[in-house]
Amino acid sequence: ELAQKAQAEMKALEAAAAERAARREEQERLAREGDILAASKWISEATHVLICAGSGSRSAPLEVSGDCVFTNESDFAKHYPWLVQQGYKSARHCLDLADDEKLSLDEKWRFWSLHARNACRDFSVNSKCTQLLRQIV
Repeated sequence: ELAQKAQAEMKALEAAAAERAARREEQERLAREGDILAASKWISEATHVLICAGSGSRSAPLEVSGDCVFTNESDFAKHYPWLVQQGYKSARHCLDLADDEKLSLDEKWRFWSLHARNACRDFSVNSKCTQLLRQIV
């Protein structure tokens, strides 16, 4: 009888915990929906919207052949050969470039300015970014 009572109490505790978890999940879902509705309202009422996004190189790395310097070592070497000589393999590895004491400030700015120009003017735009732009405009 004591074991049955303990089992019943354990089941009641488990049921209460499951109910609390379900309530918490529902509250989180409602909060997310509220956030989405608020963001939708702000965007629809805005006169201008600025959207910042990455290159999309992770979502569509193969379709920007020759320009995928973030992940493709040979593409990176073609565009930034002096950094390959310094041990860099891709633009992803250049995220900590500012702290690299082996490189001069001129070499760092050479990469940053050239990479910015390439990303804005010279590199191909992948279809995921194009699709996003079409949905917005």
